[in-house]
Amino acid sequence: MRPKAKRNNKEARQRYRPVAFYLILAFIVVKPLAAQEIREDTLHVAEVSEHSSRTAVIRSSLLPGWGQLYNGQKFKAALVVAGELGLAAAAVVQNQRAVRATSAYERDFYRDDRSRFIWYAAALWLINIMDAYVDAQLYDFDVGGDLSLEPVSRPDMIAGLRLGFRF
Repeated sequence: MRPKAKRNNKEARQRYRPVAFYLILAFIVVKPLAAQEIREDTLHVAEVSEHSSRTAVIRSSLLPGWGQLYNGQKFKAALVVAGELGLAAAAVVQNQRAVRATSAYERDFYRDDRSRFIWYAAALWLINIMDAYVDAQLYDFDVGGDLSLEPVSRPDMIAGLRLGFRF
C-alpha cells in the first residue's frame, strides 16, 4: 500500500509542475508589468529626472573622470584624470628603476614604491566612483543662499567668521 501512495504523490507532482512553472513565470513577468501600469496611471505628480547615478557610476568605473564630466564637474574630472595619470606614470618609473637596480635592497625599495603607487591609484579610482555617485544623487539639489559663511571684521576682533541661516 505504501509504494502506491508514493507513486500517486509523484504523479501529482509531475501533473502540477507545469502549473507551478506558469505561476512562477506570471509572478516574474506579469507582476512588474502590472506595477508599471499602476505607476504610469497614478503617479504623474513627480517628474522623473533624466540624470542617473547608475550611469555616472558606470562611466567613472570604465574611465576615471567620465562620471564627473557626466555630472558637469569638469574641474574634478581633470583632477581625477591628472591624478590617475600621474600615479600610473610614477608606478611605471619606479618599475623601471626596480628593473635597473643593482642591489637587492634598491630593487625591493623601488618595487615597494611601485606597489604603493598602484594602491594609491586604486584608492583614487574608488573615490572617483563614490564622488560620481554622490554628485549624481545631488545633481538636482537646490543650493540657495539659505546658508552663508562670510568673513567678519569688527574693531574688537582680529579676524572672525559669521555663520548665517535663513529659513
